[in-house]
Amino acid sequence: MTLPALQTKAGQLALVDLSHPSLVADQLGLDLSQPSGLSIAENVYKELVSVLGKSASALWLDPEHGLPVFLHRRPQTGLILSLNRFQPDDDPTGTPSLIEGWGVEQASHNYAAAALTLPYHPDEQEALYKKQFVAEIADFCRHQGIVLVLKLMVYTPADQEYDQAAFQTAQLEAIQELRAADLVFALQYPRTPLACATVTAELDEPWVLADDMEYSAYKTALREALENGAGGFLAGQMLWQDIYQLRTKDASPDLLAITRHIQTEVHDRGSELARISDEYAAEPIS
Repeated sequence: MTLPALQTKAGQLALVDLSHPSLVADQLGLDLSQPSGLSIAENVYKELVSVLGKSASALWLDPEHGLPVFLHRRPQTGLILSLNRFQPDDDPTGTPSLIEGWGVEQASHNYAAAALTLPYHPDEQEALYKKQFVAEIADFCRHQGIVLVLKLMVYTPADQEYDQAAFQTAQLEAIQELRAADLVFALQYPRTPLACATVTAELDEPWVLADDMEYSAYKTALREALENGAGGFLAGQMLWQDIYQLRTKDASPDLLAITRHIQTEVHDRGSELARISDEYAAEPIS
C-alpha cells in the first residue's frame, strides 16, 4: 500500500493503532480461554475497528486478529499490518521479534502497508544490529512497493536520568541513522516547536505524532507538531482507555456501557483528531 492510500483526502495521515487486541482484553480483565471472555473481547475490538475506521485514514492492525474484522470499517480506510507482535514479557529495549510465518510479502499480498515498533537509542550496544534490521525491512518494503511505518520509541538508558535536551538529541540521531525511502516515522512528542521543526527539516517523508500521553495533552502536542511540519497522528489507547473503568456491579466489563462510550466519546475523539490534522494540510490530494 502506497502513501496516498494511507492519507486523508487532504493529504494527512490519520492513523489509529489497534494492533494490540490482547492488551485491550487484558486491561478489561478478560480471560480469553473462557468463551464469555473471548466473546466480550471480540465484540469490543470489532466495535473499536468499526467506529474508529470511520474517521481514520488507515488502521494499524495485527494480522492474526485484525484481518478478520477489517471488513468492519469504511471501504476507503487504509490498512497497516504489524510485522512484530506485542509481548509483555519481552525486553522493552530489545530487538523486536517478527511474527512467525508472517512478513512484508504477506502484508503486500493483503494490500497493506507494514508496521514495526522499535525501541532504540543511538548509544546502545544493539544499535548497529537494529539499524541493519530496519534497513533490510525497509528495503524489502520498497521492493514490494509498500510503505513501512516505523514507530520509533527512543528510551533513556538505565544508567541515565531523563533529560529533555538529551532525548531530543537522541531522537534526531536515531532518525538520521534509521531513515529510508518510503518510511514513515511515528515519533514521540519532540517536546518543543523547534524540535518538531528540526525533525521535519530532517525528513523527506511525513512523520506522525505517536500516542504517549493522555488525550487533552495530546491534542495540544499534536497542534504544535502539525504547525511545525508533522503530517498527521498515530493514536491508540488514549482514545478508548476510559472503557476499562466501565463495570457492572459484579466488577465485570459493562458491554452496553462500553459500546455506548465507543460510539460516542471514542468516535468523537477520533473525528476530532482527524479534523485537527486536516486543518494543517498543505495541499489536498487531487
